[in-house]
Amino acid sequence: MSVTGQNNTVLAPLSPLDQNLLEAFSFTIGYVLKTPIDRPSLKDAAIRLISKWRLLSGHVEWSKPLSSWCIRVPLTGDVSNRVKFTTSQLTASSLDQPFSVFDRPNTSNSQILIRPPTKYFIHSSTPSEINSYASSKAPLLSIHVTELSNATCVGITVPHGVFDAIGLGYVLKALNNEFNDRPWEVPPLTESNIMREALKDISSSPPLSAPAASKEWLSGFNGVIRKATLLNKFKFVLAIVYDLIWHKVEFKGVYLADAVVKRLSEEVKKAVGELSGGEWVSTGDILSAWFVKAAYARDLDPKATLSLFVSIRDVLCERDPAFTNYHRQFLHNSDQPHIKLTQIIVIPDNGIVVCCTPLLTKKELCGTLPNLSLHYRHIIHRDIPYIQSYMTFTESFKGSMIPNIPRGQEMWFMSNQLTAHYDDLDLGSEMLALWHWNSPVVPSNFLSMNRVGGGYLIQGNVSRHRWGSIEKAVKTL
Repeated sequence: MSVTGQNNTVLAPLSPLDQNLLEAFSFTIGYVLKTPIDRPSLKDAAIRLISKWRLLSGHVEWSKPLSSWCIRVPLTGDVSNRVKFTTSQLTASSLDQPFSVFDRPNTSNSQILIRPPTKYFIHSSTPSEINSYASSKAPLLSIHVTELSNATCVGITVPHGVFDAIGLGYVLKALNNEFNDRPWEVPPLTESNIMREALKDISSSPPLSAPAASKEWLSGFNGVIRKATLLNKFKFVLAIVYDLIWHKVEFKGVYLADAVVKRLSEEVKKAVGELSGGEWVSTGDILSAWFVKAAYARDLDPKATLSLFVSIRDVLCERDPAFTNYHRQFLHNSDQPHIKLTQIIVIPDNGIVVCCTPLLTKKELCGTLPNLSLHYRHIIHRDIPYIQSYMTFTESFKGSMIPNIPRGQEMWFMSNQLTAHYDDLDLGSEMLALWHWNSPVVPSNFLSMNRVGGGYLIQGNVSRHRWGSIEKAVKTL
């Protein structure tokens, strides 16, 4: 991290993982609240937050010497203009969606929900790609509040090339503490990016032999990524438009009641243990598998690749003690006593890799739920050999990457955001729903999973045909 004395700023470099696919998107969490909130207090809390956590008051800047995106962080001075805080008010007559879109889901039943319009959570002037953040020196933190006659919408947006799901969770935890006058510890500005240095060390270490399964999964990743050239970007957008028009892609969510999830989880975990000789699957694995299996229930010959965004923070903690010591007390107020230390280390920038299966067919996609759940569990590779191979592969692109969408083959992307605990944010009003966006566009079958209202919400942009299959499966739960 270099210091510029004239402007009293520091240049904080981002890590290579910040530039693997994610720099093309912004990341928004949208809250639907029952009653109006104290908007001035929220804005003041956000300003206090970035004044203390100075990294959040900076702007994105490209460094030629480092060949990396960085954050130019002001060490002193007033930063009250470094939060983009916008508001709007709409009456019932101006809504283009029924009021039911903003109602709390029935927490005793599982159901299909329609996502509210984006404009209630993201102001039209909010950037998306990291290039736009850099060229305009836009604030890293944007908050948009829309007051409706029957609800209040609050959208909180950050550049995905700077924060991943867990990183935004840290920001929201700090904002929650600041808004509710609770103590919290400010993450320090370090002399270097700890994630960047760890990945550099891994990449320069002697190659380790990856297990056969890791190599097989990495070969699956090879088919879903390509260099972000102008032509490939055009093909990417064209594929999305084609799906929207031809396959009638719709953005909805499946709300799964807590009692349903507990029953399903117990049944599948027991079956997995019996079938696999003691292997384990998480609730996230089970729900991801259930969603995909439900989507293909009416298909005769399905083919698909499953992909997960997987955090590697815990692996790096085992390798480098510096990760364990990196501001370990940030969430000392946490009301989640089950969270491990390695899950609460404050590394706000991206710490995720993409893990993929090889092409799956009807045997796997339409087989038993325990078996498909195991496929999701086996996708997850957090070992050093996989990270080495992943970094070698992504660095071979020598620049930005973009998802590839092969014709005749579907890909499913799952972002399990449960450990980010977005539903913990308390703005003084009952939370009716919680939604997630990656802007400006994402490929079809891009899913995310969160807790809301005591249950689980899996949301994504899926074809109308597949939503029909999923809705039928929901009715049988």
